[in-house]
Amino acid sequence: MDSKILFSHLDHTGDINEIWKNADGAMALVWWDKEKKTLQMIRNKQRPLFVAYGEDDKSIFWASEEWMLYIATSRNSVKIKEPFKLSDSNKLYTFDVKEGGEIFHTESDVAPFQEKWKSNYTNYQMGYKSWWENESDTTKEEDNYSPKILEFIITEIREK
Repeated sequence: MDSKILFSHLDHTGDINEIWKNADGAMALVWWDKEKKTLQMIRNKQRPLFVAYGEDDKSIFWASEEWMLYIATSRNSVKIKEPFKLSDSNKLYTFDVKEGGEIFHTESDVAPFQEKWKSNYTNYQMGYKSWWENESDTTKEEDNYSPKILEFIITEIREK
């Protein structure tokens, strides 16, 4: 799913449940909820997401791999607590800031993510088979270009 469309829909509706149950593919999403002023994170089983709090509990870091957190923070002399992997069991993680500036998180259930396609090429190809092989009642005769028609069109374009 195109992230621009996904986040546009999320911005418009504010409802991750509708998006999550209809989304397809491997994904881990992180976004700022401008209404609640919270950081939101969610992932499915196909895409990992690790989170670590800064040693002072006033900063948060995330990455798709745990080792990336250690590399990025150590390069900048930032000390972090032990990273944890977000659950893939239909949980939305909401990160908020307490009055003293400490970050904390809560978990809430979301609509189950329903995998629609398998990740190997054969099943991906099979998923679109009806679109590119089967005839439909709405197909117009002129939509079915034969090689001769295409050759004519190409020749006509070259002549112009």
